[in-house]
Amino acid sequence: MPTQLAALLLATATLGTLTEDAIAQPTAILAERGFKCQEPYYPAAALRTGATGRTVLRVKTNEVGQIAEVTVEQASGRAKENKLLDLSAIQHVKSCSAAPPTTRKAETFTYELVWSLPAITK
Repeated sequence: MPTQLAALLLATATLGTLTEDAIAQPTAILAERGFKCQEPYYPAAALRTGATGRTVLRVKTNEVGQIAEVTVEQASGRAKENKLLDLSAIQHVKSCSAAPPTTRKAETFTYELVWSLPAITK
């Protein structure tokens, strides 16, 4: 296993958060709607296998500005590690705090997360 990848996996498993190299790039749509969200978590098993992809979610909010329902519209892939990425994306959206009173309304929109890993050089 290349040293950079081993260090990345160790750092991610130890910290339990994203590093600068393992990236989950969320679209800004939640922030634009006033939601406050934590950074998405890149699952350690997905890192170990090099799973990447793009998760597209359908998000429904209620009239008080809370996330009411989150479903996968397009999965990041078919492998079980990709399913972990999709579940992490759902958890990320569900952890968002309610929109401020001025932006509260019931609506449905799509949200996308791109999961990527660094290029490995020898």
